[in-house]
Amino acid sequence: MPKKTDKKQDITESGQAGDVLQLMIDQINAVVRDNNSSMGKLIGSHSVIAAKADALTNNPDSKALEELKDSLHQELRGMIVAFQRHDEHNQRLEHVTNALAEAKILVKNPVAASDPRQWQALVEKIAADYTTAQELNVHGGKTDTASPDDDIELF
Repeated sequence: MPKKTDKKQDITESGQAGDVLQLMIDQINAVVRDNNSSMGKLIGSHSVIAAKADALTNNPDSKALEELKDSLHQELRGMIVAFQRHDEHNQRLEHVTNALAEAKILVKNPVAASDPRQWQALVEKIAADYTTAQELNVHGGKTDTASPDDDIELF
């Protein structure tokens, strides 16, 4: 005979699963938004560098060459930051993928899936795996913040 379940309990469990899945959706959306921003900066830097390289060949003035060199260095720094951001975004997406795999395991086990402590433990495990301020912001419900470029350290 099938086990009779309490409709209110099912709604609560479903809500917990939905909350965890929404958290992961928010993380994915934040990473995609941040990644698009970084790639836009990278494309913009590439265009600026190309234009300045053309100016280098057309302007033999040593003062102008020094200014162009400094400007090129700044653009290259921006490109490096964008590449590092891209790597960070990939790490964040990997964390979400791992969390989704954990949620899938939990959902497949009806006993575990019906235990609110299991869901809370999953949320805590997900948060413990975060390595960036952006992930913690999204976890805390701040999904509209952009990644600052000043937290990237150049080597």
